[in-house]
Parts: sequence; structure tokens; C-alpha cells
Amino acid sequence: MRLSPLRNNIGLRLMHTQRRRPPLAFAFDIDGVLVHGPSVLPEAKRALAILNGENKQRIKIPYVLMTNGGGSTEADRAARLSQDLGLPVQSSQVILSHTVVRSFAHKYADDPVLVLGGINDAIRKVAEDYGFKKAYSALDVLASNPSVFPHYHMTSEEMRAAKRFDLAKTAFRAVFLFCDSRNWGLDTQVMVDVLRSRGGVIGNPYRAKGDLPNVELVFCNPDLLWRNDFTNHRFSMGLFKESFQAVYKLLTGETYPYKQYGKPAPQTYSFAKDVLSTQADELGGLEEPSSSEINIYMVGGELASD
Repeated sequence: MRLSPLRNNIGLRLMHTQRRRPPLAFAFDIDGVLVHGPSVLPEAKRALAILNGENKQRIKIPYVLMTNGGGSTEADRAARLSQDLGLPVQSSQVILSHTVVRSFAHKYADDPVLVLGGINDAIRKVAEDYGFKKAYSALDVLASNPSVFPHYHMTSEEMRAAKRFDLAKTAFRAVFLFCDSRNWGLDTQVMVDVLRSRGGVIGNPYRAKGDLPNVELVFCNPDLLWRNDFTNHRFSMGLFKESFQAVYKLLTGETYPYKQYGKPAPQTYSFAKDVLSTQADELGGLEEPSSSEINIYMVGGELASD
């Protein structure tokens, strides 16, 4: 994605009717830029209001709101942001840690996939909303065979929400870490079982050393730490990934190949660029050709993660 330095002539370039394609767009990090903990920064409300058309030219500028957090649908997060910011936010303007996964869900639409992170069955429901017809969580695995991880006893609420299935007849094709794990021990055990087992079937004999992996592994957030209301930073998915790889290497002598999404991964910013280009086309209507490239500005809190 091409990011351009701000120029003094932006105001002149915006002197056009709304039917022309906007020449620029913005991507905002949510955490630390628009909101801090439970509080919304006052400047954030004003900035987004300007982009929504409350400016001298009365034009709208495309923007997306990005975060390496997740655990809900984009529509749910958009509804919360709309309430917090006091202006309408569309689900198409929200890019969560796992939003990019929707773009290739068709690849595994009919295959079993393991989806991890979040509370109870929330992430499984997100995966199903994306188009994964056979998504299972670690709690689904545990409910199907409690011996998989005897150190955790599921709550009655988790038992009611669990989707039980036949482990011996289920060959997983991919493992997705959608958002932060709430149970590192359970998630690590189930991941190892899926990734080491022949054919991705939990309970099968483990692959021999040197056998090529046959299950894709995807992490959706590279952040090692994140900040909330506590004094010091808290652990995030990046540290869980390092922990899992340390365990896997201890058991096998090698780390497991994986794909990484989330800010600042190029695939995530490429996805954001496509979303912003679509918004620009919609705002520009049919009078302005969509071949010209718009300048996209990222507004983040930390260079290392944005």
C-alpha cells in the first residue's frame, strides 16, 4: 500500500462536488488513537465527524477503523463504536484482527477448521458468519472428549453452547487463531493434537519427523502486548504464538510454519486498501473514473504495530 506524506494542497484538492472520487482516505487504529480503555478521545469524535461531511466543502472522505482485537462480528463492533463515537459506523468500515480471513473463507468452506480465541462459542459463530460451515472450537473438542484436556472442567454455559462431533471422523484442514486465547493450556494442547496428528485427525498417530505439515496454521494478531486500564501492558496473541512454537519445538525439534495477519502485516493493509477503494468508488459515483489511485494515510499509535 502506498502511503503519502500530507501536503499543504489537500484543501485545494478537496474542492470538488461529492460526485467526484475522493483523492484520499484514512485508516485509523482504534485502540490508543480513537479510544483509550473504556474512554473515547474527544478529538476522535471531531475528526471522524469532519470525514463524515461536517467540513466546509461538505464532502465525505473514506475511512476504516482498524484493530488487532477481535472476538465479535464486525457488525457488533460497529454498533458499539457508533454508540461510543456518536456517529454512524458501518460494519464495512471496521477491520478486526480476523476480518481479512473472510476474504478466503471459501477455501475451507466445506472443510473442518479449528478456530481459537474469544469467549465460549463467540469465535465459532464469527467463523460461521464468514462462511466456514464446519468450524469447531477447542471447547467443542473438549466437550466431544473430555480426556483431551482433563485439567479444565467446562462450565454449564460452555457445555450448553458446545457443538459436539466425532473426533475420529474429523480431519482438520486449518487452524485459525482469530483473537486472544482465554485458555492457553487447552488451546495449546488441541493445536498440538491437530497439527501433529496424521491427516489432522485428533487421536491419530503423530506424523513422523520430516513429514510435511498438512494443516494450515494462521495467526491473526502479531502483537506481543496490549494496554488496558492496568498499569503495565498485558500479554497478547504474539506471546501466545511464541509460547506455542516453543512447546511445539520442544516436542518435535522444529517450529510449525504459519501465516500471519493483523496490523502491520501487508495482507491486512492490502485488504484495508481494497475496502477504502470501494468506499471511494461509492462516494464518487459514476462520474469519476476509478482508475486513479487514492492516497491513504494510516493514523496509528505505535510505529511497531501500525
